[in-house]
Amino acid sequence: MLGIDEVRRRRPRWMLEEATGTWTTAVDRWHTGFVDLSGDQGLLDQVEGRTVSAVTGWLSERDAAWRAQVTFVAIDMCTIFKSAVRAVSPHATLVVDRLHVVQLANQALAEVRRRLTVQIRGRRGRKGNREWELRNRLTRSAARIHASQLDPMVDDLQALPARLGRPILAAWNAKEDLRLRTRCATTRRSRGCLNPT
Repeated sequence: MLGIDEVRRRRPRWMLEEATGTWTTAVDRWHTGFVDLSGDQGLLDQVEGRTVSAVTGWLSERDAAWRAQVTFVAIDMCTIFKSAVRAVSPHATLVVDRLHVVQLANQALAEVRRRLTVQIRGRRGRKGNREWELRNRLTRSAARIHASQLDPMVDDLQALPARLGRPILAAWNAKEDLRLRTRCATTRRSRGCLNPT
């Protein structure tokens, strides 16, 4: 099991190509890390750049037997990583890490809340609008919210006008269902969430 993710290292540095008069990147601000998710090796390597050629270059440097052993590759929702893995290790199963799936669900919930507030109230949310005041609590995991805060939050959403409160509550429930379906053990061996419960 291999994990691939980008890391922002520093500001980019540029260099002037005197022959062409154009600026090129001397030091990229992004690096790509390769992590062993199945063993105790941790970080395998880190290469400069967040490009298809950087990822395919690193993967191609490994021998064919090593690449054949990689059955799962955990990535974020980056098309660069997807196309690089497909080009070099087409047999590997791509897995999107749980963090990014839940992050997208939270973004969708926030978008539903904003859109409905504008449609119903004719403006953006602000202090005094209960759905706006609950915006941070809505994105937290229900498992991390104490019952003394969770129950009133649900009651407050149900007390809003039905065209506003019900869709927000439905989006929140969908986000929580997705979070529970993608839950996995937090041990070192399962950080890539390849064994969802």
